[in-house]
Amino acid sequence: MIKRSFIRLFLCSLTFSMAIAKMVDGCDLPDSEIIGKMSLGDDGSVYYKLPSSAQSIGGWQFNVVGGTVNSASGGESASMTVSSNSSSGMVMAFSLSGAIISESCGKLVELDMTGVATGLSEIVVSDAAGIAILFDYYVALSGCTNPNACNYNSSATIEDSSCIYPDATNCIGCSGESDGTGTSVSTDADSDGICDNFDDCPFDADNDFDTDELCGDVDTDDDGDGVLDVADDCLTQDGSLSADFDSDGCDDLDEDLDDDNDGALDDNDTDSNNPNICHDNDNDGCDECESGSVKDIDNDGLDSDGDDTCDVGDTCPLDADNDEDGDGICGDIDNCPSTSNVNQLNNDNDQDGDLCDDDDDNDGVLDVADDCLTADGNLSEDFDSDGCDDYDEDEDDDNDGILDGVDACPIDADNDEDGDGVCGNIDKCPGSPAGAIVYSDDSNCGNVVYENEYGILFPCTDDQTLSANNINNSMPLEFEISQNYPNPFNPSTNISFNVATVSEISLIVYDLSGKEIITLASGTYTPGTYLINWDAVNNMGEAVSSGMYVYRYATSSGVITKKMLYLK
Repeated sequence: MIKRSFIRLFLCSLTFSMAIAKMVDGCDLPDSEIIGKMSLGDDGSVYYKLPSSAQSIGGWQFNVVGGTVNSASGGESASMTVSSNSSSGMVMAFSLSGAIISESCGKLVELDMTGVATGLSEIVVSDAAGIAILFDYYVALSGCTNPNACNYNSSATIEDSSCIYPDATNCIGCSGESDGTGTSVSTDADSDGICDNFDDCPFDADNDFDTDELCGDVDTDDDGDGVLDVADDCLTQDGSLSADFDSDGCDDLDEDLDDDNDGALDDNDTDSNNPNICHDNDNDGCDECESGSVKDIDNDGLDSDGDDTCDVGDTCPLDADNDEDGDGICGDIDNCPSTSNVNQLNNDNDQDGDLCDDDDDNDGVLDVADDCLTADGNLSEDFDSDGCDDYDEDEDDDNDGILDGVDACPIDADNDEDGDGVCGNIDKCPGSPAGAIVYSDDSNCGNVVYENEYGILFPCTDDQTLSANNINNSMPLEFEISQNYPNPFNPSTNISFNVATVSEISLIVYDLSGKEIITLASGTYTPGTYLINWDAVNNMGEAVSSGMYVYRYATSSGVITKKMLYLK
């Protein structure tokens, strides 16, 4: 348990990709020198095994994944205070009397559960001195443990009788993975009925058709006629020809790829009546056939934009991109050819439509940096002297880089510098804190002062940062800080401190690793007693994790450190 110590948090991300075989005895868990192990038993018991580098446990904490924790007790933690939270699933144990767990392995605690728990996360363990001990959650995986099986899993520790084995007789092999994802695969690549390890041409189903001792997958002349396959329109000889229009020795119906020997393969000859006579004489992609052509109805073979679609059937005969933006306007006449611009608006009458124009007023300043998109010769008010009428056209009246439409202080370039909700151009005291009452006081020679919620007056030139509330401005005798209350706390706690003389002070919260969590107060403070509330967030406004924290009060007379415990 925790003996005047702190807990350091370590998060464990768990992924369950196989069946989980839960542990029955903590001493059966794997040994480790640095990282301890925890596992969840079938009966809801949590088992543990310390790393060889650790001697005892002073306190612990974890979250239960799945199910609902009703209570937790017993095990080696029986002498400690064990608490649980059914809504968050958090279980923790600590001792203010110094009780520890000295056994190196065993049952840590017993959980009374509703539903099924699938594991543990966010495991935190410390020894009796408050030093963190690394722990992770151990999952025993079941699967195929036979290395000769196709679905062998080298990580599996329990055999589940799921093994799939190769069958050489039927050309069945393994895919080769050893992580349990392997499967059986065919070892007959060309599907010719001969297993690859016995097939002379494993990638050639014809098995060297022309018997030249070159398999078809690498043979460049499959029929051995001296004509390379890439130029041969008849890859096999046919002694019984039913039709051979071009007398090249290939049967037109079965084998000939270019029946009319015109250089256009039959698949590209578009004359449905006579595929033997259609040809593209000008090589523009438009067949010049007398009838039946689907590309060149007027038989002129013209393709003005070179997009392989004849003009007579081309929606955009002068636009090779054929209306790229799909707005129904061909690119050769579209003022925004790459941006849909159906209405073709163009206020400045240049070559670019408004939707794709980077400089709407043609003043040489791109729109993204131009806060005046049109020139204005009749100015009623021009706060920033940029030539744009503030009321009509200027999109950033104070030139602070924030457009007026989203600028809380459109004519205050400092944008409410003191954060009191009053823009600087009308703030009588621009250095006052939020919530202050600002007024002129004759007793201060007419100087502008502000009053905080406790009635204390401060001149506007005062540089004190009031991050804490002064609840008693009497003169304390010494610098002091109280124990936070409540402690443990959730969701917030209060800390009060005394300032004996005008002094630079700081009050900062740290985690056990020494990392700064949040600065609660800093700056020059006048004598008094201050109260501050911490709602368990860091400097970024993010919620912190449960556990022990240190708060450090530093003054001109020294440093005071205290501890507090946050429980979610």
